[in-house]
Amino acid sequence: MQDFEPTLEVIEDYGKKPSQEKQKTIKIVILGLVALSLIYMACFHIYSSVSDQIPGAKDLVKVF
Repeated sequence: MQDFEPTLEVIEDYGKKPSQEKQKTIKIVILGLVALSLIYMACFHIYSSVSDQIPGAKDLVKVF
C-alpha cells in the first residue's frame, strides 16, 4: 500500500526552490486573473448605466 503513495523526497520541489516553469505558470495565472477582472470592471462600468427616462414620455423634471 505504501508503494503507491509518493514520499516527500520524490516530490519535485520539496525542500528547495520551486522550478522556473511553476513560477512562470503561477505568474501567468495571476496576470490572467487580473486582466479578466479589469475587463469585467470595464464592461460593468460601460454597460451598467441605466436611463430613467421612459421612451415617448415627456421629461417631467424639465416641465416644472
